[in-house]
Amino acid sequence: MDIQKYIGIILNAAKIQETMKDFELVQYVLELSDNELENNIIKLKGTGNKKQCSASFSKNTLYFQCFDCCKEPNHVYCQECYMPEKHQNHVVTFNYLNSGCCDCGDTLIMKKKSFCNKHSQSQIEMPIPEKLFGINLTERLRQFIMISFGLLFECIQKIVDYTDQTMFQIQNAIQILNLENSLKFIEDNKQELLEKQIAQEQGQKLYTLLFKILQYLSKDNIPWSYAISKFLQIPIDVNIQKFIKLYHVHSNDPLFNFKLDKQQQICQCSILNLIIKHYVFFSRFLQQDSNNISDLFYEFHVDDNFKPYICKQIIINFNHLYNPIQKFKLITINNQEIKITLNTINYTEYKKINEIFPKLAQDKNITKIYCKNKVERASIFGYLYQLIGHLMIILINLKKESKNPNVYSMFELFSNQLLQLPICNYQSQLFCQSFEDIIVQQFNNNIVKKLFEQISEILYLEDDKFKFSSILPNNPIFSKLQQNSLLIYVLTKIYPCQQTETTTFHFLNPDKQKKFQISLEIQISTLQNYRKMLSVLVETWKDVYKQNKIGSQNIFRLVINYFFNNYITSFTLKSGSKLQNYLSNIVICDRNFITLLSLFLIDYNDSQEAQESLLEISGLNQNIFKQVMLKLLKRTLLNIIVLNKKGNPSLYKGQIKLFNKQLKLQEVSLEQVDVAYIQLYAFLFGSEGINDIISNYIQIATFFNYKQNPQFLICRIAQTDYDLIQCVGDIFGQDSSEQFQKGLNKLFQTIFFVQSFYKENELRELLKQFSYDSSINLQNLILSSCVLNQDNEQLQLKRSLLPVQYEPIYAQLVLKLKDQITDKLRSQNDLQSELFGTSLENELNLLNQHKSTLTYKRQAILKAIAADKEQIILQNILENLLIQQQQGEIQQVSQILVKHSFYINLVLLCNKNFQNPYSNLSQYLQAISQICLHILENVNLNQTINNIFSIFVKQIDDKLIGNYSQIESDAQKACKTQIKKKLYLEKFNNMSQSFNSQIQVDTPTQNTTVNCSLCLLQFENDQLQYRGLLITYSNIHQFIDKLPKLQNQKVDFFSIIASSCQHTFHKKCLAQYKQQYVVGDFQYLRCPICNELYNFPFINSIQIKSTQDKILLQNFEFFLRTLNDNKIMEYYQKHTINNELNIPSVLDEIFSQVLCNLLFQLLSDLTKFKEKNTHLLLQDVLILLRIIYQQTQNTILEQIQNNDNQILFKIIKLLLQSKIKQNNINQLKSGLDNILHGDVNKTAILEALTQHFIIAQFEQQQLSYDIQKIRFELEQNYIEKFQLNFKDFLIKHYLKPCQKKSCQFLPLSKINNQEPSQFICLICFKKMCAHYCGKPSKKNIGNLSRHCSKRHNGKTIYLYLRNSQFVIMQQPYIIINNNPLFKNLLGELPFIGNYQSSHYEQFNLNVKAINQIIEIILQDKFIHSLIQNPKKVQQTTM
Repeated sequence: MDIQKYIGIILNAAKIQETMKDFELVQYVLELSDNELENNIIKLKGTGNKKQCSASFSKNTLYFQCFDCCKEPNHVYCQECYMPEKHQNHVVTFNYLNSGCCDCGDTLIMKKKSFCNKHSQSQIEMPIPEKLFGINLTERLRQFIMISFGLLFECIQKIVDYTDQTMFQIQNAIQILNLENSLKFIEDNKQELLEKQIAQEQGQKLYTLLFKILQYLSKDNIPWSYAISKFLQIPIDVNIQKFIKLYHVHSNDPLFNFKLDKQQQICQCSILNLIIKHYVFFSRFLQQDSNNISDLFYEFHVDDNFKPYICKQIIINFNHLYNPIQKFKLITINNQEIKITLNTINYTEYKKINEIFPKLAQDKNITKIYCKNKVERASIFGYLYQLIGHLMIILINLKKESKNPNVYSMFELFSNQLLQLPICNYQSQLFCQSFEDIIVQQFNNNIVKKLFEQISEILYLEDDKFKFSSILPNNPIFSKLQQNSLLIYVLTKIYPCQQTETTTFHFLNPDKQKKFQISLEIQISTLQNYRKMLSVLVETWKDVYKQNKIGSQNIFRLVINYFFNNYITSFTLKSGSKLQNYLSNIVICDRNFITLLSLFLIDYNDSQEAQESLLEISGLNQNIFKQVMLKLLKRTLLNIIVLNKKGNPSLYKGQIKLFNKQLKLQEVSLEQVDVAYIQLYAFLFGSEGINDIISNYIQIATFFNYKQNPQFLICRIAQTDYDLIQCVGDIFGQDSSEQFQKGLNKLFQTIFFVQSFYKENELRELLKQFSYDSSINLQNLILSSCVLNQDNEQLQLKRSLLPVQYEPIYAQLVLKLKDQITDKLRSQNDLQSELFGTSLENELNLLNQHKSTLTYKRQAILKAIAADKEQIILQNILENLLIQQQQGEIQQVSQILVKHSFYINLVLLCNKNFQNPYSNLSQYLQAISQICLHILENVNLNQTINNIFSIFVKQIDDKLIGNYSQIESDAQKACKTQIKKKLYLEKFNNMSQSFNSQIQVDTPTQNTTVNCSLCLLQFENDQLQYRGLLITYSNIHQFIDKLPKLQNQKVDFFSIIASSCQHTFHKKCLAQYKQQYVVGDFQYLRCPICNELYNFPFINSIQIKSTQDKILLQNFEFFLRTLNDNKIMEYYQKHTINNELNIPSVLDEIFSQVLCNLLFQLLSDLTKFKEKNTHLLLQDVLILLRIIYQQTQNTILEQIQNNDNQILFKIIKLLLQSKIKQNNINQLKSGLDNILHGDVNKTAILEALTQHFIIAQFEQQQLSYDIQKIRFELEQNYIEKFQLNFKDFLIKHYLKPCQKKSCQFLPLSKINNQEPSQFICLICFKKMCAHYCGKPSKKNIGNLSRHCSKRHNGKTIYLYLRNSQFVIMQQPYIIINNNPLFKNLLGELPFIGNYQSSHYEQFNLNVKAINQIIEIILQDKFIHSLIQNPKKVQQTTM
């Protein structure tokens, strides 16, 4: 074919494509007849099979994941390839994707046994294009691909240095500034500018044409997809290159950035290679996201070679996927803005913009220049994410092929480009996130094992030396691994260890707070991803090499050496904003280095040994080593000082979460890592290190005009190990050393100081306030220091840790804990413990004993504090005290002492236990004591301030060792004597009070039927006795076989559940202490003694004369207000006569149902019935029913038919005749004799119906409806339905279809843009989607609300399948219960995520939760659950 002619056809097709349909374009460019189109293209669609599915996902496409069948977690099955029968007893989840492709058939990602039938065929023959559609048509396709892509590349080369806006921006700038010869400049370069414009327009049309034609040919067409794939993997024909000018200079180095040269070169690169190199510029042609050429690559996976080939090309040309650009904004004298966008890299030797921009920037009319660095990013990353499971393996293979570690340079490319970006804007955040997603997600056990294998291959015969002996920089192995190991490259080169090269951090008047926030988010994200890699590394090494830690320590040595020798940093504070100073000093890998350092030093107990080891690893001399560590210290202190004030301090401290909890990332706060380094610095450098910390802290704080408060930081590193534990604890998992465990014990002693027992959930919530979520695996952390009391499911400290001690620093970190401890100490009148704590002194008293929680690192820091000659903090405290004392501000003196009490106590104890003759510590402490004594001797003080000064004098006097430098006066000695005498007297009084409280005899409880429970006065004969009656409606008896059932067409006799406490009150007493609960539309009263709910203030029936009694009607009216509208309307419809509510009839129905329920309680739980005096309520109800019957001469109880099998109904009929229609006790007794003949509980039941007290003995298990049996059978039923662990539960329930008629299966698309959340009703066990499954527009409420209202009287409990929490609903309100149905030993929820099935086996069925569910259902405790936590109640339409 004539190449020149074919070029014309393609260019013409690009021009006229808008007027043609896609198939017409294909016919035109491939010169096809109608028959050729039909036979060679259309008929081939849908034929043949693929080895890999690669079905692409459109918006909201359902996908499945099986974590028992995958080799890496980033895998998906499309709906067609997922076969449930191949995943029985596996953990399978489903969700929705907006892009990507199915991985079925890919042996690198999936296990072969999991492939669907379509993609598990061992032999699938690939089509041969020449045989299928002829040599002529095949050649035309080849030429079309080569020529069209060649033309596209030629257009890009013309505009590569110019964005689509650049030319307009230049012309606009020339006009605004009116530069000399500006018109001549435009005229001289008119042809070139026009050429760029034409190339831009032509390139856009060519790109669109290519996309349309390739999409038409490859869509669901295996033969054509295969042919296109093969042609993309070969170079453009030499003959074609004679007509299309490709100016690439292709270096022998595949990673060399291409340049454009006027000398034409013959291009030997494949078309795919050129596509990747140019892809970053394709975005200039994209009219919409949907015409991205990489979206077509999924179809080309029919060729087995395509996926690894494209992945290899992406890695080799990774540096071409980003184009660094700069956006300038120039401000003129007249406040006009000129914007220019430039490439940072010049791809051509000569470009006119290099001539014009310096003229613009230097023009006298320009007053300000702002610059913003950005990175233009190739849109191919959406496709690249599908290949992340292959990247590491391909990198290892590339290294084997080329024997050149340059193939790893994608990490350095990322780092270098990151240096060009200010770490404070959203674009930088996206840039980091995209790269981290590619690399970090690959870090799973299988990949890390291959990285270990590569180390063995590199070392070959020397492998054992690496695994079993320490290697240092002087060993040849050291440099060999640093250059050749992909693992070391990832850990060292993924983030830069230099400061950002951008000098301008402001652009377009940015929000400084927002920039602080983004900077924090970037740093948190990069740190957590690095920690994730370290965690997998440590875990996998431990798994492969068991307890051998030497090899992993060698990996740390290699990385630490790199950091020490590549840190090129400076620390400078200069005039400018806090943001500028902060950003100019950021080194993004600092906290990665700190984490590594902490991991390496965690087992070192001797500071000298640790320092020598680091010097040996770094290969640096002492001075350079100290300078690197000191600069890092200054940056760390800058973080602590600035970030606790600016940006988002809660985010910096880890008090709010950045990541979704379900991701289970190893999250630690930035502050904790910073403090961990400061602790390590003090440990390594001793008193000199302490002085460095304090002096630099003061210097930086002073520069920013912040208050200096370094003493809390010193106390934090000296008195706690928590920050260091948080920094590395989760990486080690359960493999913690004795020193590490001591740090945990110290934390728990403080937490348990406030009370002896903690419930699991309370303890977990409290720990989360120290740092976000599972910074260390909380289960291991808690159980390592505590034991679980199985009787009450509460945690208590191990005996070896008692007595508990108070550490003020921990309390300061969590204000809730501080408030609780302060209240406790004040109630004990223990001001000394409140001021100084008790923990540190106890630790030092037990020094070198096994019980001590003092770690060697903190012991070294305490010695350093004692040895510090300067004592800068103590000097400052003393100076402030003297100034305030001279000014007579005694109140201020006491406040200074209280504020610095922790630090004063710290140095006191350091001085006592590690006294240093060269330190001025003793003198400063004596001076503080003298000030206190002088004030006590000469000033009249109030009791509170007097106590403060007295305690300080005693504390210093007891702890100070050595002779006083000053001779005490007699008055001072007398003052000290008085202080000691007073303290001993207080101690004696406290002991006396404690003894008296132990021998007091409890006052017997008054009889509630004789005396008012509030005022304890006896009821007079004519006084009303009030008791709270709670009447609720339930149909639970319809769903539980053992509960009695009896109903006619009008009344369900067991639909009411009644309950009451044993307290009775005068009317005035109850009114005076009236307490009310309100939850939305529900109103309830509560007993002022026991807080039990009630909605019917029930009065002693003896005082009621008729149903028209005023008080009875008032109470009935209040009761009606607590009912929902449906129930009220039901009563009105049934009991309205002449448009008026027949109140006696309503009362008869309600209290007849109450009677039925009370009789059931009597016959099911006589023990509780007696304890709560419910028999008195029962007798009052019978009296009220008799009064109603006497007035109306009828009762609905007459409708009850005799049931010979049910004792309950026989007793009801007996009571109707002997207690309601008449009051005949003898008839009742004889009737009960017949009904309960031979029943051991007969006497007790008779007393309950007739007497004031139940005296007779009874046997609970012999009752007709023993509640314990009912509970037990319900419990067994729940256990059978829900299995014993969460894995079995998922297998049985998770993927079952929704049982609503309108759904019948898992929803295939989102409903109202929400994913389907599925629940199981725990009463009738129906599974359903939360939201309405039919047409959402036709329903205002979802399935849960509709089901609850229709089936369960508006009350039920739902189980949320994704995490086993249960939701209590009393429509329209819900509350989520904290106690999940499945939990691990700590009570953590089993979130469904990227886990193997074994992960879910640790979450066992929580029998306590089942019992809680049974209690709520049987006793109708729904409203109680809502009212217990009103703040957590939500209104819902689900």
